[in-house]
Amino acid sequence: MEETATDTALHGSAASGASHLAIRIAASPDVARIGTVVYAGTRPLRLGREPGVEPGGLALADGRMSRLHATFLARTELELQDAGSKNGTFVDGRRVDRAVLTHGSVVRLGNTVLVVHREGVLERETGDLGFVGPSAALSQLRQTIRRVGPSTLPILVVGATGTGKELVAEAVHAQSGRRGEFVAVNAAALPEALVESALFGHVRGAFTGATDAQLGAFGRANGGTLFLDEIGEMALPAQAKLLRALESGEIAPVGAARPTKVDVRIVAATNVTLSEAITAGRFREDLYARLCGVDIETPALGDRLEDVLPLLAALLPEAANDRPSEADFAEALLLWSWPRNVRELKRLAERLAVLHPDAPAWTLAMLPEAMRTSVLDRTGPAVGQGGETPLDRQRLAELLGAHHGNVKAVAAAGGVSRRHLYCLMDLWGLARGTGRG
Repeated sequence: MEETATDTALHGSAASGASHLAIRIAASPDVARIGTVVYAGTRPLRLGREPGVEPGGLALADGRMSRLHATFLARTELELQDAGSKNGTFVDGRRVDRAVLTHGSVVRLGNTVLVVHREGVLERETGDLGFVGPSAALSQLRQTIRRVGPSTLPILVVGATGTGKELVAEAVHAQSGRRGEFVAVNAAALPEALVESALFGHVRGAFTGATDAQLGAFGRANGGTLFLDEIGEMALPAQAKLLRALESGEIAPVGAARPTKVDVRIVAATNVTLSEAITAGRFREDLYARLCGVDIETPALGDRLEDVLPLLAALLPEAANDRPSEADFAEALLLWSWPRNVRELKRLAERLAVLHPDAPAWTLAMLPEAMRTSVLDRTGPAVGQGGETPLDRQRLAELLGAHHGNVKAVAAAGGVSRRHLYCLMDLWGLARGTGRG
């Protein structure tokens, strides 16, 4: 869905430091506004129930918001200032008078939750190529798949566990136009004694128990795509056998008198840094050269928070995916770091559907305890009293030095979440250091 006039309360050329950021309403009692994107430009953006009728005001039907609740300011950085609201303004779970916002900041105004993210395509994606979410990272991923899909280049998909590497491989195959099958193989699980049979097949009588001829993965994928998952964990002897097949375009089924030509598109995936594995002698450099026609990186879910709630809705059963999310529930999901990525969100969707099949809305109490604790007490004093930013560059540098890079200690001393702390460090070019936490 293209952006409309009601989606934009702030226009004009953006200030340089904030031009790459956008503000999206993730959850709100004003359901028509959910998903609305507001660009931070040169004029202030005032939010509230009745923020004023002149340009730069966005009214939200949220009974817990003040008439004028808070103001976004796009200067050299994107800033948020509380306007003396009754129920407070919160950034990353902390009450603030004023705060600098970065990619991944989670803002709570009344019962409205907003997420700050890098500017991307102004549309609400509905699951194009199987990827659900409006983030710039997914938009770039879709574009890359469309470009490389019809080619014959081998693809290496790199990303953390649970980020959807097989989904990328399936999308590449779908875009390729190849008429053969998509075949997936866990390269790390191939038994050394059976690797040739698993990959290349065997003829009848090739070994004890081979009562019938069988196609291996290459044979089944002939004319299609072979997905080799966890390629970084493949044993070295198996790597050598795979390399010979890729170099020659031929496979030799176990017991066959002569090799067979195959036409297979290879998509491999790994959560291992292959350059390090090559240096350590665990991965063949010549095999890497054959596999790495194009690198595609799958983004971590914690780096694209604007996708969390749309993706959760898509993962829920159809009968439950249109239920409203209460503000505490939405905020807790956005403050969670998602260490197991989309796989973890999928399990949460299954849990919600099983334990709360008839719930009228999703509430904080339905979440695991670890997720609930991220929504902090709303009664504490505001951070940054007197109009000061809670943590400026100089103060952050001082805290990093005083705590020897210990992120947990610095976050506690500075009154910010660890995720927001990382964003500030990246924004101001401060090394993350080696401290634990």
